[in-house]
Amino acid sequence: VIGKRGSKIGKLRERARVNVNDADSPPFPLHHIILEISGAPLLEELHVLQLIVNDLAVRPDLDPTTNILLPVECTRAIDLSEVTKGSGAKSCQSVDFGTLVALELTGSEQERLAAATMIFEA
Repeated sequence: VIGKRGSKIGKLRERARVNVNDADSPPFPLHHIILEISGAPLLEELHVLQLIVNDLAVRPDLDPTTNILLPVECTRAIDLSEVTKGSGAKSCQSVDFGTLVALELTGSEQERLAAATMIFEA
């Protein structure tokens, strides 16, 4: 995702605020990275997510999973069975951090993006 000399992340940052951090291990596996996307309208943030997911799709060593961290209060309005039905992506709550919840999305790039869109629009 970062690319040579940070050019890819620079292009993403032209659209939204994007921060890259190592994920805490545990609860996440080693070498997981958290990308925080904020500071832009929802459609622009989802476009940044699409660019990231599409870029990662060309790497055969990665599994087709995206984790989304959300505040607990936001997840109460989300029906994961509806997200799965509407997007085709398998979705489940993977980790509960107390104030944040990780939702795991598994499927093709298009399915994960559709699921993320449904989640953020809920």
